[in-house]
Amino acid sequence: MQAKRKFVTRSLARITPFSFEGMSIRPLIAKEDTKAMVAYHIRIPAMTRIPHSYHKLASEVIHVLSGEGTVHLDRRRVAVKAKDSIFIQPRVWHSFSTGKKPLTVLAVLSPRADPKTDLYHR
Repeated sequence: MQAKRKFVTRSLARITPFSFEGMSIRPLIAKEDTKAMVAYHIRIPAMTRIPHSYHKLASEVIHVLSGEGTVHLDRRRVAVKAKDSIFIQPRVWHSFSTGKKPLTVLAVLSPRADPKTDLYHR
């Protein structure tokens, strides 16, 4: 039996992004690292609207690294910019939209969620 690694380091530049709903996503914590959580580096281009989604199980923390945009939480809109953080409980509909500037965020979800496991759309 292989011993579990105590820590993992990765360079963002070496992580191959995948595209989903117009976003460029880089998984910072891979499935083989842990099932307890996941972290994504997400870039949303300027003038983009991401469709609403929610998670049945996962709570999500989103920290804005750069840019600005609007986060849509259920029926509420909140303007966000670099250094803002958002905590989203399970079953809260959420999405993002951007204006003239792209938005880059760090999203951490626990338990692990991805487009194939715990992501639901309208």
